[in-house]
Amino acid sequence: MQDYIKYIIVFVISFVIAFAVLYKLSASGNDAAVDESKEARTQDQTQVSEEQAAAMQGESTAETNNDASTTNEESTTDTTEPASTESTAETDESDNIAAQDIDFPQLNIITLAEGSGEEAKVGDTVTVHYRGTLKDGTEFDTSYGREPFTFTLGEGRVIAGWEQGIPGMKVGEKRKLEIPSALAYGPQGRPPVIPPNAGLIFEVELLAVQAQNQ
Repeated sequence: MQDYIKYIIVFVISFVIAFAVLYKLSASGNDAAVDESKEARTQDQTQVSEEQAAAMQGESTAETNNDASTTNEESTTDTTEPASTESTAETDESDNIAAQDIDFPQLNIITLAEGSGEEAKVGDTVTVHYRGTLKDGTEFDTSYGREPFTFTLGEGRVIAGWEQGIPGMKVGEKRKLEIPSALAYGPQGRPPVIPPNAGLIFEVELLAVQAQNQ
C-alpha cells in the first residue's frame, strides 16, 4: 500500500514538472513570435518611411528643376531678344548714316564755267578733261597731266552719271557732277579706289564735240 502511494506521488510530481516545462516553452515561443512580428512591422514602417522620403525628395528636385528652367527661360526671353532687336536697329541706323555720308541722294549738275561752243548731244563724240574725287575729297582719277578722254555719248562706255550729266554742255564749259552710287559703281564699288555705295564728284571740262552726222 505504501509503495502504491509513493508511486502516485512520484507520478503527480512528474506530471507537474512536465506541465511547467511545456508551459514555459510555449510562453517562450509566443514571445519570440511576438518579437518577430514587431520587428517585421518595424522594418516595413522603416521601408515605407524611406520610400516616402525618396518620393518627396524626387518631387522636390523636380520642382526645383522646373523652377530653374522657368527662370532661365524668362531670363533668356527678357534679356536676349530685346538686346538683339536693339542691336540690329542700331546697326541698321549706323549703316544708313554711313551710306548717307559717302553717297548722294540724286544727280546734281553744277555749272562752274559757261561755254560758248557747240553743244554736246547723245550720239556725239566728245573730248573732255576731268577730275574725279570721293565725297570726302579723295582723288581717285584725273585726265589732267595726260591725254584728254574721248568717247561717244549713248554707247554705254561711261557711267550713267556721265551719260546724264554731260549732254547739254557746250565746248569750253566746266561742270561739277555730284553722282549717286546708283549712277556710278553701285554696291560693288571699284576696289581699291572706290568703296561700295560711294557717291562720286567729277569736274568735267568739255574740249571738243564731233557731231554724229559729221
